[in-house]
Amino acid sequence: APTITAPATKVVCAPSTLTLTASGCAGTVNWSNGSSGSSLTLSSVGTYSITATCTVGSCISPASAAVTGLQIVSQPAAPSINAPNPKVVCAPNTLTLTASGCAGTVNWSTGSSGSSLTLSSVGTYSISATCTVGSCTSPASVAVTGLQIIAQPIAPTITAPATKVVCSPSTLT
Repeated sequence: APTITAPATKVVCAPSTLTLTASGCAGTVNWSNGSSGSSLTLSSVGTYSITATCTVGSCISPASAAVTGLQIVSQPAAPSINAPNPKVVCAPNTLTLTASGCAGTVNWSTGSSGSSLTLSSVGTYSISATCTVGSCTSPASVAVTGLQIIAQPIAPTITAPATKVVCSPSTLT
């Protein structure tokens, strides 16, 4: 029977693939999924247990030991982000975004995680998020742009006149 070399990582996320190689066969390697050749690449989502035989002429070897635990996991979809309304506020107000459609952990482009994100620092933001389920991470969502927290203006300083009481028709400035 041929010797099968399993991939270093047996569980991957689509669209990644798993490739097995066979050695020790002077003829044709026939894989248990119906393929033949010295290597086998698995690309469909699913769980696999793979064996191989070696055919030389009309002689077929016994099957190799099975390589088990091979799995290609579906990539989760990107979460949907609900933008705040309005998108522009003055400090100390905040902007809160929420994500939906993720069965795992939402990871925001700011580095934080959780189903919602609150922005509180003055600045302009473009925010996206991914969804991680197990070891698989979605592509990034469409970014929410135009988010802004504007610095609150400083209260003006009022300078009173030296003389606070005058007789009409004089004025105070």
